[in-house]
Amino acid sequence: MKHSILLALSILAYFNLIAQTPCENGMAGDYPCNQITLLAHMSPDEMEAIEHNGYLLNDIWGWTDAESGKEYALVGLVDGVAFVDISTPTSPVFLGKLPEPESANNAAKRVSEIQHGKSTWRDIKTYKDHAFIVSDLNAAHGMQVFDLTKLRALDGSTPSTFSHDQLYTDFGSAHNIAINEETGYAFVTGMSQGGTLCSGGLHIINIQDPKNPMFVGCFDEDGYTHDAQCVVYDGTDTDYQGKSICFNSNEDTFTIANLEDPENPVMISRNGYSNATYSHQGWLTEDHKFFLMNDELDEDAFGHNAKTLVWNIADLDAPELIGSYVNNAPSIDHNLYIHQNMVYESNYWSGLRVLGTDSIASGKLRELAFFDTYPQGDGIHFGGAWSNYPYFESGTIIVSDMNNGLFLLRLNLQEEQIIKMPGDAPKCMNEDRYELTVETKDNLTYQWQWFDGFVYGDLAANENYSGTTTPTLTIMLTEATADLRYRCKMTNTNGELFYTYLADSSKMEPFPIADFTFSTTAEGFTQFTNSSKNVDTYFWDFGDGNTSTEENPSHQFEYGTFEVTLIVYSSCGENSVTKTAHIVTGTTEQSKSLRLYPNPAGNYVNIYSERSGKLSIYALSGELIKSFPKEAGIEYFRINELGKGFYIIKVSTNEGTVSKVLRKI
Repeated sequence: MKHSILLALSILAYFNLIAQTPCENGMAGDYPCNQITLLAHMSPDEMEAIEHNGYLLNDIWGWTDAESGKEYALVGLVDGVAFVDISTPTSPVFLGKLPEPESANNAAKRVSEIQHGKSTWRDIKTYKDHAFIVSDLNAAHGMQVFDLTKLRALDGSTPSTFSHDQLYTDFGSAHNIAINEETGYAFVTGMSQGGTLCSGGLHIINIQDPKNPMFVGCFDEDGYTHDAQCVVYDGTDTDYQGKSICFNSNEDTFTIANLEDPENPVMISRNGYSNATYSHQGWLTEDHKFFLMNDELDEDAFGHNAKTLVWNIADLDAPELIGSYVNNAPSIDHNLYIHQNMVYESNYWSGLRVLGTDSIASGKLRELAFFDTYPQGDGIHFGGAWSNYPYFESGTIIVSDMNNGLFLLRLNLQEEQIIKMPGDAPKCMNEDRYELTVETKDNLTYQWQWFDGFVYGDLAANENYSGTTTPTLTIMLTEATADLRYRCKMTNTNGELFYTYLADSSKMEPFPIADFTFSTTAEGFTQFTNSSKNVDTYFWDFGDGNTSTEENPSHQFEYGTFEVTLIVYSSCGENSVTKTAHIVTGTTEQSKSLRLYPNPAGNYVNIYSERSGKLSIYALSGELIKSFPKEAGIEYFRINELGKGFYIIKVSTNEGTVSKVLRKI
C-alpha cells in the first residue's frame, strides 16, 4: 500500500512538472518572460466570464484555508467573482461564481460605461475567512460579504452559483476596499453613488464580526481616496508606532491618516509631487520605512514608461520622495504589492514585473523578473494585467489579465550574477571621458543601455561610446551624453536577463583650472584679472608676504620681480598657477629705498626711507596735501584724515626724490 501511495505521488509530481511551461530563452509558450515559470493559465471562458467594454476580468485576491491548507484565487469579473481552487497550481479548478447583487446598477446613469449586471471595476479583500467585495460605477452594489469556507467541500465537478452571506448597503458604488486585518476594520474608498459617500474618502466599517458589518465613520479631510493600505504601523516614526495608519493614494497626493480612533480620524500629512496626474495605488515595504506608489495617468501625460515612485516615510508628518523607477516596457502601471522585499507590479500591457529593493534607501529599484500576460503588444493603453497576489505560502503567484484570464506563475530566480554594480559616475572629472564597470560571476553577454528619463535604448559603439558590449563602458563627455544615465543588461546562456541599477552622470562637475592675467595701472598698482574656470574660492600669494582672497585683486608691489601664485578651489579639489610679475613702481633703482606698508592702508601707514629728507603727500591730480620732515628708517604716520583713494608719497633727500603710490581704504 505504501509503495502504491509513493508511486501515485511520484506520478502526480511528474505530471505537475510537465504541465508547467518554463521560461526558456525569453518565452514561456506564447508569453514573453524572464525567470518566471508559467504553472497554468485559465481562460475567461473557463471562469464563465462575460465581456463588458472589451474587458472580462479585473481585480484578484487570494485566500488560504487554514483548516485544509488549500489555496484559492478570488477573481474579479465584470459581473461578479469567480472562485478557483489553485491548490494544485498546474491544474486549477473553477469552483463557481458569486454574481453581484441583483440591486446593482438599478440607478445607472452612465449607460456608456455600465449596464445592469456589469462593471469594469471590482475589488476584493479577505478577513477571517470571508471575502469583502465592492464595485465601482455600480449603483446600489454595496459591499458583499461571502463566507469562503463554503468552498471547502467543492471539487469543481459542478460549478456553483453562490449567494452572498451579507450585503452592506450604507453606500452603493465604491472603487476599492482596504482591510486592516490586525484591527478588524475595513476602509472603503471612492464611493460615488448611494448612501454615506464620505466625499469619496474612507468609509470606515467595523468587520470584526464579518457577517455583521457596522458603519463607524468617515475620513474625508482630503476628499476622494482612490486606494489605500491600512496597517498597524511598525516603522521608525515613534510618534505613530503601534497606531492604525492608512496610506492613501488620493488622485493628486500621497495622504497619510491616523485611524487610531476610527470614529475621529486625523490627517497626518498630505504630500503632492512633481508631474502628479493620478495617484492610483501603493504599498508599504515590510519594514514600513518606504511607500511605493504608482500614478496611473502620468505615462500618457508625459510619455515615459510605467513609473514607480519611492517615498521615504521615516517621518510620517513629512514624507520625502527620494526617487523613481521607470519600467523596461511602455505600459501603464496599475496595482503593486510587496512581498519578501520584492515588488510585484501589474502593469497593464506589459504584464507582471518583479523588482528588487536592496537599494531602495537610495531611491533605486531594478527589474529581476517579468511575465507578460498580454503578448498582443506593449504600449500606453488600458487592458492586460490588472492585479496580482504574491502572498501564497506555496510561492504561487496569481495574476488577473483583463483580456486573457487567470495566470498562475512561480518566480524562478537564477543565481544573482552581479558581484559589483557600476556606481554613479565620478563626481569630478578632469578628462574628457569616464568609465562604468560591472563585475559578474560568469562571462555573460553584455549590452549597455542609455536612459533619458523616459525610455531605455541599447548603446552602439560610436564617437561617444566604446565598450558597449563589454563589462566596461567608456563614455565621452559631450553635449549628447551629458544628461543621460546608464545601466548594463546582461544575458546568460539560458537567456535569463540581469539588470544593473542606473548610474547617474548628470551631476558630474569639472575640476578647477587656475589662470590669470595682470597689468600695471597708472597709479602704480598691479591689477590681476582672474581667468580661472570651475572655481568656488580664490587665494592669491603675491610673493612679497601679502595675500588676498578676492577674485580680481589689485596690489602694489615694491620695486623688483615677484612670483605670484593663484590657488583656486571647488568641491572637486584645487589647482594652482604661478606667474612672474615684473614690477617697477618708481622711476629709478632708487625707488626701492622707499617702502610703504601696509598698502593698501586704513588708519595708519609705516613709511621706510634710507635717508632723512622731506616727505610729501600729493593727490593724483598733483595737488600737495601736506609735507613734513622725515627721519631715516621706519616712521609711523596716521592717515585718518585722508579720504579713500590713491595718493603719491614722495621723499626728497640730497640724493634725489623717490615716490610710491599709496592706496587709502
